[in-house]
Amino acid sequence: MNRKVRKFTIDWKHAVGEVFLIVVGVLVALAVNNWNTDRQDRQTELSLLQELRAALTADLDVLKGAETGFQSRKQKIEALRDHVGRAEPYAESLNADFGIVLGIWPIHFNRSPYEVLKAKGLNLVSNDSLRLKVVHVYDQVYADYQESQEDDRNVIFEVVRPYYLTAFRNIRFQETATPINYESIVRDQLFRNILEYRLRSLEANSIDPVETAIRNVSSLLHDLSDEIDRLR
Repeated sequence: MNRKVRKFTIDWKHAVGEVFLIVVGVLVALAVNNWNTDRQDRQTELSLLQELRAALTADLDVLKGAETGFQSRKQKIEALRDHVGRAEPYAESLNADFGIVLGIWPIHFNRSPYEVLKAKGLNLVSNDSLRLKVVHVYDQVYADYQESQEDDRNVIFEVVRPYYLTAFRNIRFQETATPINYESIVRDQLFRNILEYRLRSLEANSIDPVETAIRNVSSLLHDLSDEIDRLR
């Protein structure tokens, strides 16, 4: 029995057109998906940068307040040193200045937004220079500041406190201390050395680091604001 063979003809123009439409559709879908992903990443970046800015702004206020406090305490310790050095008479008002010598004033930075950023990935910050600056402030400047404060704390507990426990009474840490024998303290070279040493520690471990931190945080806040404006 004879069978007729049916011939199939392909409409190549139509086929190529359909393939072309499929390829275009896939590319458009990929482009839209990439656009959505980039948009979501930028929104996430913007939100994180705004949180960083808010935290750093609060930190800067604390740092500036600390700087003012450190300078004031330095002036009071210098005045006390000069008073003792001139062997001037005792006055009860000096007790507060004696108390300041035995004092540390720690700062606690808000690292939460930075920890969130690290958890999500530092590369979310698309600006390379800004990313490096953020890392520098949190991992270097803040770390150096905390280390300096620990050094200052060691001066208090290893040098100042032992002397105070033998030469003062009514001690309230960083608030007040009453000399047991003021005339004896005035004549004691060791106490005058302690005052000088305390001043040097206050300058090196509190005033200098806080000024460095203020400069770096202020600069970072300026760059953060510029980047936030760009992303909006």
